[in-house]
Amino acid sequence: MKNYINQFELDKLFPPHVQASMRLHTFKQGDVIFDQADEATTMLFLVKGKIKIYTSSSEGKTLLLTFKTPLSVIGDVEFVQQVPLINTVEAVSDVEMLGISYDVLRKEMRENVEFISFLLHVIAGKFYSRSMMSNTAQLYPVNVRLASYLVSHATAGSDLIPTGTLHDTANLIGTSYRHLNRVIQQFEEDGLVKRTKQGIKITGLNGLRERSDEASYEWEEA
Repeated sequence: MKNYINQFELDKLFPPHVQASMRLHTFKQGDVIFDQADEATTMLFLVKGKIKIYTSSSEGKTLLLTFKTPLSVIGDVEFVQQVPLINTVEAVSDVEMLGISYDVLRKEMRENVEFISFLLHVIAGKFYSRSMMSNTAQLYPVNVRLASYLVSHATAGSDLIPTGTLHDTANLIGTSYRHLNRVIQQFEEDGLVKRTKQGIKITGLNGLRERSDEASYEWEEA
């Protein structure tokens, strides 16, 4: 854990007694790390792996917001606003995260100018990236959004989209299951993916990168 603290320079942000309260959390691929609307109690720092963040409506529909890689912060907005978890966070690969409880942060860091400045920087960056994600969701056709989604999965070391998750995939990228299957069929004909009994296997990553154009579900938080 100390290596992660030093690697991402969290030792410059948190004093030693706060570092001592950090805990290392590990998650397997597919694990739900945070569930939308649950109580928020911990701020997490992604230090290894990739996660995806999505939101769900009361009707059960989901929409992909972004993929994140280290160093990303989860639970910052909820900490400031004192609200339940805004989105669902899921591990795309095996993941490791450093966690600090809100109780410790409120007690030890609420008057720390550097920490407050750090939070402002992170939250402002999320507003920027959310705007860019909105462009991806609204301005690009489904084939581009699917290509970008598959690229993000492949670069996390996951080159298979399980058959049982395709309905979720359709919801996440904002299309119908029928339309998704038409695009997958076209991708298969073009040699980009292959249908197997297990799911959709990515076979043409470079081609998918070309198809994804400038659309991306991964933006750096400015």
